[in-house]
Amino acid sequence: YIGNQNFYYMKGIGTNGNEFESIPLSTFDLSPFAPLSGRNPELVDLDLDGDLDLFVSGFDTDYEEGPGPNIPITYYAKNTGTSTTPQFDGWYFQPYDFTSDTT
Repeated sequence: YIGNQNFYYMKGIGTNGNEFESIPLSTFDLSPFAPLSGRNPELVDLDLDGDLDLFVSGFDTDYEEGPGPNIPITYYAKNTGTSTTPQFDGWYFQPYDFTSDTT
């Protein structure tokens, strides 16, 4: 399937710990990524404010231009909500001067 790459937030519901609600990140106004791109999401308190932010590394592909190299990329979505009710402040490109190691 060739289409945009979407992430889903799996929110724990219920009391037994094995029930989840699947919420697309577009609900939080976080746009999907280009088709055929590769992403590795991590939840981390990058700004040290007590809640988990979304840090994504991986690559963009240049499939629209034809065969060619993948382009290393890093994105960050700051959680402006709380640890139990997240809200994200959009994607930040190459945050805190993070760059991918291409060697």
